[in-house]
Amino acid sequence: VNDHLPDMVKRYPQLTLPIGLIYGARDKVLDFQKHGQALASKVPGLKLQVVEGRGHMLPITATERVVAVVEQIAKRVKPPQNDPLAQRPLALVGK
Repeated sequence: VNDHLPDMVKRYPQLTLPIGLIYGARDKVLDFQKHGQALASKVPGLKLQVVEGRGHMLPITATERVVAVVEQIAKRVKPPQNDPLAQRPLALVGK
C-alpha cells in the first residue's frame, strides 16, 4: 500500500461519494498519520477519527465506533431522485 500512496493521494480530491474515515492508533497495516491524514487533508469536510489502543481490525475490536461512522455516512446519503430502483422496496430490487 505504501508504494501506491502517492498515486492514491493525487486522486483523493476526485472522490465524490460519502466517506467516513476511522483508523486504529496502533494499526500496523495502514498508519493513520500517513494514510488517514493524507486522505483527510485532500477531501473537504472529511474528519479523521482515530481509535486509541486499537489496531487494524476495528470492525471487531471497536464495533460500536465503526457502526457510528457507518450510521453517520448513511444519514448523508440520499437516493437519486429519478432512479426507479430507489422507489422500489429493497426486497424487490433485482427482480
